[in-house]
Amino acid sequence: MNESEVAFRKAVQRFADIVCADDSVFFDSLPGRVESSLGSPMAALGVVNESTRIEDVVDAVLLVEEIAVDIEEYVPEELSDLIKKIADARRNLQSCQ
Repeated sequence: MNESEVAFRKAVQRFADIVCADDSVFFDSLPGRVESSLGSPMAALGVVNESTRIEDVVDAVLLVEEIAVDIEEYVPEELSDLIKKIADARRNLQSCQ
């Protein structure tokens, strides 16, 4: 694994640790529209591990990004910031490949 891939996976893991935590406090606090639109894609990021193909992780992040743009007005700032961080890490990864 190269440095940009490691950084990308770490960013995704931080996202999952916050958004997909076992106690669901963060996820349950999201507006209904955000929860229903982003729930499945965000859950997919929650099961990413070291053996997950990097292409699959990138695809999951892209899906979260695309949906978030469509419902941007409903996405809380904290979640928007988290999505921006994984998007930045994805762009960095792709620029290094």
